[in-house]
Amino acid sequence: KIGYSDGCFQFAGILNKVNGDFVGLQVSSTLNIVEETLNGFQIGLVNKAEKIEGAQLGFYNYTNVGEGCQFGVLNFARDFKGIQIGLCNYNYNSSIVFSPFINCAF
Repeated sequence: KIGYSDGCFQFAGILNKVNGDFVGLQVSSTLNIVEETLNGFQIGLVNKAEKIEGAQLGFYNYTNVGEGCQFGVLNFARDFKGIQIGLCNYNYNSSIVFSPFINCAF
């Protein structure tokens, strides 16, 4: 199931995808994707947003740039200001690029 929206709430069994900006909450059992800016929260096995201002909770979380929190087993960001909590945390532009368990950049 694929949901397309630009705000509020998305809930799907497998996939939520937004081609632009999204404001609100995305929840799926498998995959959440926001192609541009997420202002809100993603909960799913895999979460991806080009830019985030909010939080991601899942097994694998990815953002290119943003501010907020990532909670997962694998957290990846290119330029992220906030807290990453998980087994492997990677933030390319942080003073500590890789850190197990917790990584912070402000």
